[in-house]
Amino acid sequence: MKRILYMTVVLFLLFLSSTTYADNYSNVEVIEFNTGEDLRDEHTIASPSDKFSPETEVIYAGFETRGSLKGIPLVVRFIFTPIDYTVFTNELLPDDWNMSSVTEGHMEYTKPDNGWPTGDYRIEISHNEELIGTTEFEVK
Repeated sequence: MKRILYMTVVLFLLFLSSTTYADNYSNVEVIEFNTGEDLRDEHTIASPSDKFSPETEVIYAGFETRGSLKGIPLVVRFIFTPIDYTVFTNELLPDDWNMSSVTEGHMEYTKPDNGWPTGDYRIEISHNEELIGTTEFEVK
């Protein structure tokens, strides 16, 4: 009887550990995340900067993550922080998400018609509804 109880407990613990592992997506982490006015290659910021003028034509946000996305997209939010206003949200899932443990990407933010409103901005990256990285910049 003790042997059956012991086997049942062991099997139950194995089930719990495999379920936790399969459902755990928090292994995705941001390695690099910054902003700038130019790209060096497809996704790398040439000269990182956190200060821009209202007349800056394009602000790039480049990032690199490590860990399997497991088919769940990265969610990127662009926020004007003085009023905590989300300018836009975008979901990114590369075509090769299942073949790579490193994901590189960038977003382009084009100058509004009347120029960038002055103030602080924040860009957030989330995965599976968990915030995994932020970067901030200022327009003045």
